[in-house]
Amino acid sequence: AVVSTQSTGARTQHREDLENARETQEKIDMMRLEFAKKANPFNNWLEGAREDLLDTFVCHSIEEVNSLITAHEEFKACLPEFHQIFIDIQAQQQEIDVVATFGCNPYTNLDVDALGNRWNELLQLIPQRD
Repeated sequence: AVVSTQSTGARTQHREDLENARETQEKIDMMRLEFAKKANPFNNWLEGAREDLLDTFVCHSIEEVNSLITAHEEFKACLPEFHQIFIDIQAQQQEIDVVATFGCNPYTNLDVDALGNRWNELLQLIPQRD
């Protein structure tokens, strides 16, 4: 009877361990999905902004020049908002790294380092456009 109680207890513990592991994996999966939902649009914005900053314009009037200057100033005014998005993405990745000790994100190929490099490149292009 003692052996039976021990094996029942071991099975119960094993079931609890499996359930905890499943819940942890679901949590990691949801965190990675949320990361992708933020990182992918941010990356798209970075790429579009980079292309805009690298575009060469031919203007035929003062109004066109003023319009470009105004658009560039509006772009620079929105940078703090996008910087905050980048900070949020970094924080999200740090949270994932605490819980997920292995594996990659199946929802995106992006990582914080790549986004950071693109962000820094964008920041370097802005003074050139000024």
